[in-house]
Amino acid sequence: MAVSIYCNMEKIIYVYTQPKRKEKGGALGYLRKRFCLPWPVACQKGVFLDMPLGAYAVGGVSAAEIRRLLEGKGETGRGRLRLARTLRGIKRRIQKENGRGVAERALLLYEWDDWEIPLELALRFYRFCQNDNLFVLRAEQLILLDGWEEAENERDPFDWRREAERGNERSEIPFLFAVYQSYNYVTVVTKRPEAWRELEEEAYEEYGLSIRCVNDDRNLMFREKKTLIVDMGGRCADCCRNFPKESIYMDLHETPSKRHGLLVKCGKLPRLSLHNALDTILEDTV
Repeated sequence: MAVSIYCNMEKIIYVYTQPKRKEKGGALGYLRKRFCLPWPVACQKGVFLDMPLGAYAVGGVSAAEIRRLLEGKGETGRGRLRLARTLRGIKRRIQKENGRGVAERALLLYEWDDWEIPLELALRFYRFCQNDNLFVLRAEQLILLDGWEEAENERDPFDWRREAERGNERSEIPFLFAVYQSYNYVTVVTKRPEAWRELEEEAYEEYGLSIRCVNDDRNLMFREKKTLIVDMGGRCADCCRNFPKESIYMDLHETPSKRHGLLVKCGKLPRLSLHNALDTILEDTV
């Protein structure tokens, strides 16, 4: 189920859950559950990465519960109906508050599902961190974790050439293309080195920079330099214990399991999280 829509970076619309904000009891609460009425939704407005932000908080349900509904697990008929009605209501509200044109050109993010980070949003966050964090600005080495191994499926293996032909080009390659000139050393941790060949050749011909493409492995080692690690994958990399000591970790695709793995395996590593930055903005607007 695709829930990430990107057409033009005109506005960020973020839909997330607030499980602690319980539904009201009494007759209204009973009717909501009995007749599968939408969960209550509250709206906050702010600015994130210099773009207008409209955040819609769904109360009385957790991200994990919604994920189970989307996956069709358990007794989900009534819950899925409530979710569908909630999302329809949010869509109508977005169109009413922003106009149909703006809503269609916005970046729509759902907390409870894996959403692809659009290139423009990833670059905006990267440049924001450069301006805000001196270590990121002065890093000599870049390690990019592309996360492409997660797309593998024995019945339908991921084919990056086929996806590019369909217009579904991943943002990892253009992201690196936009930033690699700032670094003396670049390593791409990937299961698909052939996808990076063109960029490797261009980097060497234009700047004399050798981009190293390597497979993720617990024995993979890196140069001990001031390092920025950019993670665009959804799981904790096998090589994470071997990151250079002077490193800062930028997470562009945060998941609960990866967050836990990083705390266990490299808890002292400073982290910059797009998800946390968005949550901070929401807390400040309360």
